[in-house]
Amino acid sequence: MAVAIRGLRGALAGLFPVAVFALVLVWAIAAWGLVAGILLGSVLAGVVAWGVLRTMSAYPALQWLAATAVGTVLVLFVVSIFQAP
Repeated sequence: MAVAIRGLRGALAGLFPVAVFALVLVWAIAAWGLVAGILLGSVLAGVVAWGVLRTMSAYPALQWLAATAVGTVLVLFVVSIFQAP
C-alpha cells in the first residue's frame, strides 16, 4: 500500500510543473500577445517550471503539497462533469 501511495504521489506531483508551465504560458500570451507571448512565455515558463521542479526535488514535503493540489483540481474537474447544469 505504501508503494502505491508513493507512486501516486510521484505521478500527481510530476504533473505540477507541467501545470505551472501551462499557466505561465497562458498568462504570457494574454499579457504580451500571441507571438511575443509564445516566444517569451515559453522561455519564462520553462525557467519557472524548472525552478519548481528543482525546489520540489529538494524538499519532499513540497511533493505532497503539489500532489494534493493536482489531486484536488482533478477531483473538482471530475465532480464538475457529473453536476447537473
